[in-house]
Order: sequence, then C-alpha cells, then structure tokens
Amino acid sequence: MSAVNAGYGGTGAAEEHRFVVSIPRAIKDSVTVVEDYGAQGVSETQGERVLRAVIERARWDEIADAVRTEFNRRLKTRGMRTGRWTSGDVPVDRLLGKELVLLAWAIEDAPFEKIPVAIANWIGLPQEQRWSLYTLAAAATGDAIRHRGIGWRRALMIAMTENPVSGPVGQVTKAAPRRRTKAREGDRASQGLFLGQDRSNLAA
Repeated sequence: MSAVNAGYGGTGAAEEHRFVVSIPRAIKDSVTVVEDYGAQGVSETQGERVLRAVIERARWDEIADAVRTEFNRRLKTRGMRTGRWTSGDVPVDRLLGKELVLLAWAIEDAPFEKIPVAIANWIGLPQEQRWSLYTLAAAATGDAIRHRGIGWRRALMIAMTENPVSGPVGQVTKAAPRRRTKAREGDRASQGLFLGQDRSNLAA
C-alpha cells in the first residue's frame, strides 16, 4: 500500500475542513478540486463535499508548479512540511485551497495564452484578497459545473487575464521566486499566513 499524500498544510484528519485535489493518472483526464467541510467545517450539512473546480489537464500543468512554489514558500516560513502534486488525492489546507480554486476559476475558460498573465496577477494578490475574492465568488457561483462561465466566475477570468501586470510573464509558469522587500515580508508575517488566523469575514 502506498503512503498517503500529506498534501499542503493541515493535519490530514478526515474531520478537518480542507480541499482535496484529485489528480488522475491518465493525462487525458481532468483534475478536480473538492471542498470537503468535514466535521469541523461550517456548511448546510456537516460532512458536505462540494465540487469546486474541474481543470483540464493541460491547464493544470500550466499552473501546478507556480501553485506548489507559492504554497511551499509559505509552509516553510511556518516551519511546516512542504507538499507535492502526485497522482491520487492531495489534501490542501482550507485557506490555501481557496486560493487554488480562485486561480482555477480564473483560467478554466481563459485563452490558453493568457494563463501566464492570470498566474502573475494571482501571485501579485495579497493572500487576504485571494480569500475574500474566493468567498464572494463561491457564495454566488461556487458550483464547478452549474456556475461555470457566469457571474463572478466570468468576472474573475476577465480581471485576472486582462489586467496588466508589471514585468515579464513568459516564465511565470515555471514559478520563478518572487522578490519582496523586507518590509512587505514583515507585514505578511505579522498578519499570519493561513492557519486559523484569517479574519472571520474571510473565513466563511
């Protein structure tokens, strides 16, 4: 029996509110992201699992490295074990999961050549803004299939792929390390990174 993937953050407990990224072995199959509320989550029914995103494999391959690098950077600053994407189910901390789904919604129907722009804009957003945008979009258009391409989901695609970004974006899918000033890093550290320290209006 193969070892269970510890994923990105969280304790791995089944009752934990988290996201689960399912990566099929067949490269022709899509990657799916489910929000699993577990016993600790707040939803209409405890234990509810909601399919949040279905990502074509080619699009997933474009964003996977950038997301892994961003998440592992923040896990390292907390002294936590880093994660990796492997075939099967990969658990993701609930706040990091919100950020992943936000990017997935931005690129799910975007022109393929615009994906690096979306990644660059996503990287440039403070994590609190990613949480807030996810919460707004999920409340109105959070179903992976029924709400695809409408309302907030369409607005996110336009905002993330058409807004200009500073600097080159050609290598952004390779997840080049971001340069930050010491002051900016200090601000983020003082706000908490993701584990149970988000403000109540962003954690819904």
